[in-house]
Amino acid sequence: MQPQNVLEIFLHIHIGLKRLKTIKGHLTKVDAFSDLEVERKKVCVIGAGPAGIVSTRHFNKYHDVDTFEGRDNIGGIWNFSKISELTHPDLENDEYYKLYGHLNPSIYNKMTTNLPKYLMTLKDYPHPDDTPIMMQPDEYQKYLKAYIRDFKIAKLIQLNTLVTHVKQLRNCHPATLKNLSEDQLSRKFLVTTKHTLTREEKTETYDHIVCCNGRNSKKFIPDFGGKEDWDGQQLHMHEFREIDKESYEDKVVMVVGSSISACDYVFHLLMSPWKSNASKCYMTGTSMDYIKKTDDFRNLIDSGKLEFCDSNIKEFKKGKFFEYLL
Repeated sequence: MQPQNVLEIFLHIHIGLKRLKTIKGHLTKVDAFSDLEVERKKVCVIGAGPAGIVSTRHFNKYHDVDTFEGRDNIGGIWNFSKISELTHPDLENDEYYKLYGHLNPSIYNKMTTNLPKYLMTLKDYPHPDDTPIMMQPDEYQKYLKAYIRDFKIAKLIQLNTLVTHVKQLRNCHPATLKNLSEDQLSRKFLVTTKHTLTREEKTETYDHIVCCNGRNSKKFIPDFGGKEDWDGQQLHMHEFREIDKESYEDKVVMVVGSSISACDYVFHLLMSPWKSNASKCYMTGTSMDYIKKTDDFRNLIDSGKLEFCDSNIKEFKKGKFFEYLL
């Protein structure tokens, strides 16, 4: 007999799931279907940003979870730090930098999200009523901290702990496996971690790996001819933290890029309450149509402080016409 409505379809699914009770191993019940049972596994979550903490919460319902975060706090890209590659006191000895070749995050002081809080809400965990519609990084990080507190998962997150190596056990040398227990050998992955402060290394095995280490940390700089010999300062948005008024005094700035970060930088540079005293800003990018149509920068254009360049930069001549390249 074919099901005739949604309720019948649900009942057919429910009856089918009840037949899964023959699964072997240590079992635990899934609360969505009280009769469904699953085998409990050991899960490694890499990163404690939004994706990492959500994964930690939900996997923890049915599995044993270890979550590793390489920095000193949760939040991922929303864990703001004033330290960049340009200001780090001992960059070459920083364990995070040695592993990745860059620091995190790529956000800056007084940055505002470009999405409203309603689109940055984790499932079944609304923002407090007094949260501004457009948040700053510290406000969103506070929300994420409240999430791990209320769902009681902080104890599962190991801060200042880098995952330095992940390898399938079947590809490991026998000497690597000789000290592992029978239980550890029953899993699939060998994970090596390193504490960034104590430098202590540990290994553990896991059935599953969840990669939540983000994609917004590594900078990309186009290969412009002559930029190595160019006398001006070159700064990428990954390294930008805040406007230093003195360094921009009477300077000419070239912004390479025309998307969200570039527009926000122009706002910080020339329009914000903490704006600089740069004498002029040029802006170029692969698509300038949107910027030309908007009225957001109309006053700057009319005053001559901002000028758009339609053609992309091909080469920099030796000299100092542009003091800053972003």
